[in-house]
Amino acid sequence: MRIPFMDFEQSYIDPRKETFWDMIKLNFCPRLKFYSFTVLISLANIIMFIYTSYQGLHITEESKLLEQDQQVLIKYGANVPSLIKNENQLWRFVTAAFLHANFLHIFFNMISTFIFVSSLEHTYGFFTVFYIWILSAIGGNIFSADFATQNSIAVGASTALFGMIGLYLAYLILNWNALRFLEDLRCFVLCMAILIVSMVFLLSSGNSGIMGGEKEQNIDNYGHFGGFITGILAGVAFPKSLEYGSYEKQAKIFC
Repeated sequence: MRIPFMDFEQSYIDPRKETFWDMIKLNFCPRLKFYSFTVLISLANIIMFIYTSYQGLHITEESKLLEQDQQVLIKYGANVPSLIKNENQLWRFVTAAFLHANFLHIFFNMISTFIFVSSLEHTYGFFTVFYIWILSAIGGNIFSADFATQNSIAVGASTALFGMIGLYLAYLILNWNALRFLEDLRCFVLCMAILIVSMVFLLSSGNSGIMGGEKEQNIDNYGHFGGFITGILAGVAFPKSLEYGSYEKQAKIFC
C-alpha cells in the first residue's frame, strides 16, 4: 500500500556516505525517478520559460531575461479572459499552465512539483497523475477566466499544483476506511493535510500569476481555488479506492 508522503519503503543510506543531493532527495522527494511525469512536466515548463525569455529579448530593449514580456506570454498561450470569451481560444486553458511570469514564479512552482507531484505519482502512477494534472490546470484556468478581470493575463502551473494538493485530500477522503490500520495516526495525517493546504494557500500570496488587471494584483486566487476543487473532485471520482464498500460508493456518487 502506497500512501502519499508516508514512505514505508524508503531504503537506508549511511549518513556518512550521504551527499547533499541525497539529503535533498530523501527529505523532499524520496520517490522521484528520472523517467517520470514529474520530471517530464518540469522540463516542459523550464524549456518554455527559457524559450519565452529568449523571445522577449526581441520585443524591447527594456525586457529582462527573468521577467517575461506580456506580449510574448499572450502569443504563446497565457490565460486572457477577453480572448477566450470573444475569440473562443479555449486552448489557453491548457497552455497557460506551461508559462510563468518570472524566475521566482517558475522556481517555486518547480520545487512544489518535485515535492507534491513525485509523491502522488509514486502512489497513483504516471497516467492518473497526468490526466488529473491536466484537468486541474483546465479547471483552474476556467475559474480564473470566469472571475478575473477581462484584461488580466494569468499564467503558471499553480492551477495544476493546487489540483495535486486537492488530489492528496481526495486520497484521504476516498480511502478513509482503508487507512484505519493507521489508528490515531490517521487523524494526524488528516490534520497535517489541512495544515499543508492552509499554508500553501497562504504562501501562494507571494507567487505571481496575474498581470495587468484593473488594479495591481499578483495572485491568481480564482485559478488556485478552481484547480484545488477540480483536483478533489477528479481525485475522488476517477482513481480506484483501496476498498469499495458503501462509504466509497457514496463518495464517488457525491463527486
